Amino acid sequence: MDLGHGSPLPPQATPRPPGTLAGNGLGQLEMLEEQLGEVAESDALTGAVVLFHHPTADPLPSESSQLSDQREARAIEEQLAEFRRTTGKSVALVNAHAGVFHVAAVEGVTTLVNGNSGKSPAGTPATGGFTGWTMLGIDPTSGVVGRNPATPDRVDWLAAETRPWVDSLAIEGRDQLAAGEVGEVSATLTQDGREVPVAWPVTAQWGGTGVHIATGGAGDEQPDRRDVVRVDPRTGEMTGLRRGAATVTVTVNGETARLTVKVAGEGR
Repeated sequence: MDLGHGSPLPPQATPRPPGTLAGNGLGQLEMLEEQLGEVAESDALTGAVVLFHHPTADPLPSESSQLSDQREARAIEEQLAEFRRTTGKSVALVNAHAGVFHVAAVEGVTTLVNGNSGKSPAGTPATGGFTGWTMLGIDPTSGVVGRNPATPDRVDWLAAETRPWVDSLAIEGRDQLAAGEVGEVSATLTQDGREVPVAWPVTAQWGGTGVHIATGGAGDEQPDRRDVVRVDPRTGEMTGLRRGAATVTVTVNGETARLTVKVAGEGR
């Protein structure tokens, strides 16, 4: 359901004030209530995604790119949270306008802000300030999450990949380690002369040959006997496992960088 910015106005209508859904009447809010009601009563629909232009809360310190009426913003957030609590179904809010990429949760409701694609970002790379686009994927079979969903429940239903534009991509790290030694590894992309760390909220796929990627989750598997190094993208640590050579790779928006690492010693 798409509300707000850019909707055509009937002839002779007064334009809405910026940053509000109710500034020119309650029509959009009534439509939101009706459509949430339809999802709540449906046996086939397991969740809802609500889209409009201004976020309810600007993630930047300036707070200059959010709904202008914050009472309206809090009411919308509570409406979506109440939908989730009473139906046990998933719901997410997707916005833009702030000029940065950001994702959070408000009372179990995923809130996602898309950054800029065709103009310069409003924030620094550390605050999600880069150019790119976001790909969303929904699994309807995972939409019913109950009254107290955990983060994995929300991610199973709605997954988001943040894909920056990449002019160049590089991995920085030790190219030689001893077995059992821990070194640092990281990646950086450049776009329009801007350096962006390959870290949240940038989506990246780490892998390689002779490389074990640590996930940090409960299902994190043990390294294979052929793995030479262990890489933990969350902490930026790379650990030598056994003697040999490995090629660490990272891919961002279809571009891949590589780092060859040699490990000396017997290892495990």
